[in-house]
Amino acid sequence: MSLLSVLLLLAQEGLPPVPPRMPVEDEPSAFACTFERALGANSCTYEAQSAAGDSRDNSAAAAEAGVAQCARVAAERADLRKSCEHAVAEASLSAPCAIAARLGDTNGHLTREAAGCVGALRDILWRTFFAAVNDRAFDDPSLDSKTAAPASGPPSPPAKKAPPADPKRPAKI
Repeated sequence: MSLLSVLLLLAQEGLPPVPPRMPVEDEPSAFACTFERALGANSCTYEAQSAAGDSRDNSAAAAEAGVAQCARVAAERADLRKSCEHAVAEASLSAPCAIAARLGDTNGHLTREAAGCVGALRDILWRTFFAAVNDRAFDDPSLDSKTAAPASGPPSPPAKKAPPADPKRPAKI
């Protein structure tokens, strides 16, 4: 069919009606970010709707989530856990976390504005984790301090014994 005939048909009958709008789903997906998911190094998307919020509530939520993760990554080292908690408290009061827009909704799903705060907390948690791994390597002498792998490597195979000399054959010189 030529373009001219299509245009004539459309002019005679008119355009079809616009379909009704699809309903918007406000339910978060399975990949929606929460502090626990985002700080646990899982992939997620910031899906919650932005709105005005209180910087003190944001700081409190960030500090609570960070402290919970500190206990996990400090590997039962009280000194590392305390250091991590102190750094989390400072980060939660900093500009990326103490903002006027809310970081999360009432269900705990994070907004896009939370990405900076999550990044600051994640840096602290990674530093604590690597400190715990390196300290474990220094505490255990069988581990190499740089790689946390056994220092001696795999055991070498036993040395082969020379076969007994045959009295009928002359010795090689």
